[in-house]
Amino acid sequence: MAGDAAEWIGSVFLFIQTDAHQLNLPHLYKDSLQQLNVYRALQLTLKEATEDAHKAEILKVLSTDKQLIMHIKFSSEKICVQFLRSYSSGRVRQSLLNHLRMTFPVPHAAVQTQLRAGGEQLDSLLGEEQQCIKCISNQKPDHLKDEHIVQLEQSLRNLNLGNEQAISTRTLCSITEGRNDLSQEVTLAFQDQQFVDRLLSREDHQKFAKLVGRYWKIVGRTLSKTCRALRDPAIDNLAYEFEHEGLYEQAYQMLLKFIQSEGKKATLSRLIDALIENELRSLAEDLLALNNNEEK
Repeated sequence: MAGDAAEWIGSVFLFIQTDAHQLNLPHLYKDSLQQLNVYRALQLTLKEATEDAHKAEILKVLSTDKQLIMHIKFSSEKICVQFLRSYSSGRVRQSLLNHLRMTFPVPHAAVQTQLRAGGEQLDSLLGEEQQCIKCISNQKPDHLKDEHIVQLEQSLRNLNLGNEQAISTRTLCSITEGRNDLSQEVTLAFQDQQFVDRLLSREDHQKFAKLVGRYWKIVGRTLSKTCRALRDPAIDNLAYEFEHEGLYEQAYQMLLKFIQSEGKKATLSRLIDALIENELRSLAEDLLALNNNEEK
């Protein structure tokens, strides 16, 4: 059926894998200090593969133990064809490698890619362009651009405008390392004691993921009452996406989404309140260092 070109929509998943010993891309993407650099390389690669960046956009980036997975939406068949031809020629892979090498000191790094649309592995179909386009067209995205991707893109726009202070290393460190940007007078009460409230630290993050176990979902649903990024169906999506990685990774990704979306509002008190509401006081005690069985 011949329709308006502007109505053409399709999507594809680009799987990216690097040699972990040379360049551990999933690890870098999970590191909030490096995440923006990795995303910038992904975004620039996509722009170079197409003429119109507005008609090819990254909806989401998933990180597994070994791969990054980009969900790319096309809103033009012409742009989709341009991307396929760029991918088929190897320019997409080479462009990504170039951008990564410009950011990270890894002269011998290599990148492997795979393209999928639904159940079809498109690398073996690249010689049949129309079949690839049909597969991509059949995959209509069922979700909007991930909120975290929107935030990363805004950060990149701020950089391009010369507003480096908007995402300075100091600010990023304060979020990931738990340096307290809140007033020292802000406290939280627990077991008849007062504790200084602060931003969640990396240690908090890892300890929560390790100890919460199967209760991560109910904690996430409690946090979702005041965190838009965790509202339905976000929790179920995380459970599905990281099912094979286990409970630690599911819990880690849930709290990461909370931290990234809430920024300076991702405080220890909010997590402690969620734990108390779900009768997980022992974990609250661990986070507040009231127990002596600290992880070594």
